[in-house]
Amino acid sequence: MEWKEIERRYHNYHQRYPSDSRLEIRIGDQESVDYPLKWGITNGVSSVFDSNEFPTDNVLLSFDNSVEDIGELSPKKLLKLAIPLTRVGQAKITEDHREYWRESYRQVRPRGSEGTQYFDQMVKMSTVLSCIMSAPEEESFLGANSHLLANYLVYASLEAFLKEISREDICFDGRLKPEGRIRRLSQGEEYYTYSEDEDTYVSSIGALLLHVEREVVRSSFSDILVDFRHEVAAFSEGAGPDQAYGVIQNWRNGLYHGEEKPLGQFFIILNLLCLLRWEQALHTDYYYDISDNEDRK
Repeated sequence: MEWKEIERRYHNYHQRYPSDSRLEIRIGDQESVDYPLKWGITNGVSSVFDSNEFPTDNVLLSFDNSVEDIGELSPKKLLKLAIPLTRVGQAKITEDHREYWRESYRQVRPRGSEGTQYFDQMVKMSTVLSCIMSAPEEESFLGANSHLLANYLVYASLEAFLKEISREDICFDGRLKPEGRIRRLSQGEEYYTYSEDEDTYVSSIGALLLHVEREVVRSSFSDILVDFRHEVAAFSEGAGPDQAYGVIQNWRNGLYHGEEKPLGQFFIILNLLCLLRWEQALHTDYYYDISDNEDRK
């Protein structure tokens, strides 16, 4: 399947969902909601996870037997799939999301068995997250609380991965290495820098994301991250793509510090983690290898 056709299908899904779903949410006065999950995230409502099937779903790859399964798409297409799936997620988490996450975990595997503490930590967290995503929703504690648990786990997975691919500059515990520097997210000094007088720690996931985009990955992949930032910004009222990493940092900090309820952001962060893993598998010599045939079109 051509990439333009994949984009067209997801664009049609996003455009048609409001008229097909006709979902109404009662909180105080009745409110008609075009995109339930986006509405839940922007309004601080943790219970909006619409899983009902609607006529719109027939354009999803998982529902169309005449097209390739998501697992049969080429690695280059799977890398980019996170972007339209984040837009589709304004409506709900679909079977295409779940299949994308499963395939990203299944196909992107460690190169060799020795690993590092960074990589081992990421694999453990991703394994737990993968189990939660596949748990039956009403048959176990994990299943009934998968959204809550996923929100806590996914940030740890992403942070471990960002430190792994930034390992020339930062240790796993957040200390900068000699000669290391990490771009700051906030205005002022441009970089966190190493100090011989006392350890310099970087705890900002937003700064790590900015560092990876500007200093670590290929310039052409930076353009893909810009497209992803546009999708993230849609989930925070008044934010633009330049504020997207700050939005992610605020989500993470608000959750970990007990200031915010766990909402539906986990699917956005998981899409981002998959996007970064595919990039590393395709274009670096780190610890990733693609298990399936890279010649798929």
